[in-house]
Amino acid sequence: MDMKLMDSGKDIYSNSLFNPNELSNQWYVSISFGKSTSQNFDRALYLAKQAPKYSEQMYNGKMVYQATYGEAPNEFLAFVKLYELISNWKSTTVIINGEIIDRKIVGGLNYCYGDKCRSGNTKFCYGASYMTENPFGCHRLQISACNHPWWSFNQRIGNYYIIDKTAIKSRIDEYGSKYNICPCYNQEIIYNVLNNLPSKLTLKEYEKLCGGGSITYRINVSVDNKQNQPTLSHKVNNLNNISNKNKTVALILGILFGYLGVHRFYVGKSKTGILYLLTMGLFGIGWIYDIIKIVNGEFKDGKGLLIKK
Repeated sequence: MDMKLMDSGKDIYSNSLFNPNELSNQWYVSISFGKSTSQNFDRALYLAKQAPKYSEQMYNGKMVYQATYGEAPNEFLAFVKLYELISNWKSTTVIINGEIIDRKIVGGLNYCYGDKCRSGNTKFCYGASYMTENPFGCHRLQISACNHPWWSFNQRIGNYYIIDKTAIKSRIDEYGSKYNICPCYNQEIIYNVLNNLPSKLTLKEYEKLCGGGSITYRINVSVDNKQNQPTLSHKVNNLNNISNKNKTVALILGILFGYLGVHRFYVGKSKTGILYLLTMGLFGIGWIYDIIKIVNGEFKDGKGLLIKK
């Protein structure tokens, strides 16, 4: 990276008349670059000029071009489009909220927040899928339903599982440091959620969570004196990928009505259930195969979870 141009990107921002409030919010990302012999230069310059804030300035005898964007999905995706075009240029510099950001971190942000912007899902950060469901609002912390769920940080004492919140906080701090520049990352909310998690679980509550069930607990989150998500019913899938469907029921349905696909309808595989219905269990072959899989605990439900209970 050209250090002189990198410094110039920050200097231009500091000396400009730009006010972050002119954008959709105060969070901003700025990308600057110099003249390039790349065949993509004209395209990059065109994209930069479409940004909400664009400026160019001479620095040490070289022209530096700078585009600044806010956190709105259309703005951030426009930034990603430009960044992907010029990320390998030596002169490219990215600044977020006044700080120069390493390219690896920018890549992670584009992958994470960019995916949220593309999805249009307002609950994306609480779980892009059932496997990444979490109460913190950031599945990049890797404390989610199928990856170190919060209740797995525990020590069993008598008839209770004591939740080790110190260990959870250490993991939050470790993984959160890579994503705290994300406009959706709110450490105050995350710590507040952590503090409001149950300090202990009964054996029944713990087994319920591990078996794919849910428990309800109250989370009071206050940011700028505004209540956000006062109650959270934490519904999670189990950490062992075990289905809630009953193995015995699936087996009985498979033996008695498997040629009609009834067992597949039961486990949530309706499409193949219809296929079995029309072909008499794939001419009996699929019927027998499924029964063997169910008996061996290798049959999966519609969500890909093993049916073993």
